[in-house]
Amino acid sequence: MVLDYSLLPAYLAIAVTMVLIPGADTLLVVSVGAQRGALEAILAALGICGGSLIYGVLTALGIGALIVSSPTVFAFLLLAGAGYLSYLGFGFLKQAIRAPAVRERTQTPTALGAGFASFRSGLLVNLLNPKIVLFYLALLPQFVTPELGAPGLQMFLLSCILNAIGTIYLVGVGIATGQLQAAHSSPFTGRVLRATGGAYVYRSRFAKFLYGNIRELK
Repeated sequence: MVLDYSLLPAYLAIAVTMVLIPGADTLLVVSVGAQRGALEAILAALGICGGSLIYGVLTALGIGALIVSSPTVFAFLLLAGAGYLSYLGFGFLKQAIRAPAVRERTQTPTALGAGFASFRSGLLVNLLNPKIVLFYLALLPQFVTPELGAPGLQMFLLSCILNAIGTIYLVGVGIATGQLQAAHSSPFTGRVLRATGGAYVYRSRFAKFLYGNIRELK
């Protein structure tokens, strides 16, 4: 037995609760689905899954703790993530203005390059969010049983469970958003892109504010 199954119900309850809290990953899937349809939203969700999986591996290997303990690395990821959210946010706001044209483009089948762009966006949104490591380090050790041995493997499996729940949820969100996009056309797309663009720009400014406060505490 690798995991303590008596702890799993509590862990699953926390995992489901955290997954259902909207964040940058949910906003990205909704925006991609509203702009390009369900298929690309699913690809974005898989990219997010890939980013979470990488951080799960790093946390299990102990590298996640090194990232958090290094102010330089953590600050670099935080600022890079803020910059990328700004880039995506302003891009969504720009596309919202051209919502009818965006709708027309989504009528064509998903090209390989466009699909990769959606996957890459999901991957980078998570990889450039070092707060995921903080969350893993705060949550996962509480459900590791040292007597079972292989604590790193236990943490990795727990992160995979969380990641699987999140992926199923985001894929469902992507499919639902894609269906709404097909039914309501450009007005729906424009509203979603404006909301997501504004939220991303705001989140990026908050991340830079947080970095400034961290520097003042040194």
